[in-house]
Amino acid sequence: MILVRHTAVASVEGVCYGQSDVPLKENWQEDADAVVLEVKQLLTRMGLQDHRLRIVHSPLGRCRLLAQHLFAAMAGLELQEDERLKEIDFGSWELRSWDELYGDPLAREWFERPLEIRPPGGESYDELRRRVLNFLKTVSSSDGAEDAIPCVVSHAGPIRVMLASSMGVSSFDGLSLPFGHGECRWLDVARG
Repeated sequence: MILVRHTAVASVEGVCYGQSDVPLKENWQEDADAVVLEVKQLLTRMGLQDHRLRIVHSPLGRCRLLAQHLFAAMAGLELQEDERLKEIDFGSWELRSWDELYGDPLAREWFERPLEIRPPGGESYDELRRRVLNFLKTVSSSDGAEDAIPCVVSHAGPIRVMLASSMGVSSFDGLSLPFGHGECRWLDVARG
């Protein structure tokens, strides 16, 4: 399976944006072209260049646009949205500055225990982890075409959950796994 994080978003530096549908930066197509090239190179390195992509993506615009771009550029086999691939829901913290949140006692507690603490109206990282692992189970056992390679276009949170699970890293340590905007990686998943 290929994991792809959406390309960089428009200027929201220092803002908690989770499931808010923030736009991609203005020249996102150039970054998307670079992602297409990286995916092609990854498939070639894996000896899978003749396979088509089954692209599954978060419904948030920053992932949907990149997924559609990949689908068109790579003659994808299938393009499908999946709610379970959304970024963590920060609830009432969405679109507030991190500096402002540092002054909130609940937010300070969340910074210490993100797996357990839920932002008001949002979800904890453990809830994110459960929905993403549920997705991972279904995508790794789906009955897609034999030569179709799953390509997941998502956000840092869900991708880190998948990486941590595959690496045997704790959920807490998985939160700090690096995965940049527009980055692509191969993830081995058990089939069936």
